[in-house]
Amino acid sequence: MTSAPTVISGLGRCGSSMVMQMLTLGGMKPTGDAVLPFLEDSRTQRLPNNPDWLKDLTSDHVIKILGPDRLKLPSWFRCKGIWLKRNTKEQVKSAIKYQAVRFGRAGFEDAELSKRMRTKTKKGIKNLKAITDNNYICMTFEKILEDPRAAANWLAQFINLPLDTKNMVSAVIKRSPKCLVDLPEINYARQQHGL
Repeated sequence: MTSAPTVISGLGRCGSSMVMQMLTLGGMKPTGDAVLPFLEDSRTQRLPNNPDWLKDLTSDHVIKILGPDRLKLPSWFRCKGIWLKRNTKEQVKSAIKYQAVRFGRAGFEDAELSKRMRTKTKKGIKNLKAITDNNYICMTFEKILEDPRAAANWLAQFINLPLDTKNMVSAVIKRSPKCLVDLPEINYARQQHGL
């Protein structure tokens, strides 16, 4: 699986944008039209439909694919995978906040969203295992914030590329793992990259 790209996955508000920023600053290439701060390729929104563009990805590519159903990809697609987890209570708070900021309304209540997240996590990990031939790791948002250097080293070791781990650490904002009032990845991109 030496030419396989790396897929970053999880459920929304799990730290995927932070890890994408880490890997991009480390030297990996985000795919397609992925731009800061979220680094999401718009083509992933249509997956598992129209997956042919995935054939062009190589080991130095990193792609964020959020949501378990988008990971149901053709048998020819193989990758390394990183599943991101976060404390469910804080992730739910963050998801509700994000929906309110992005769409002007909250979509779900806490209990309903918690239940959906647990179900989708099981399904997502199952689908990630299938496209990685079990070559995946799970990381937590909290551990990355607690020790960014260790997280960067672990990512570089797992991906097995000469990544700039010192630069990767610079993508991690020192903060509490609790849900914040704002969206830190947007503020980070504005401060670091003039967006």
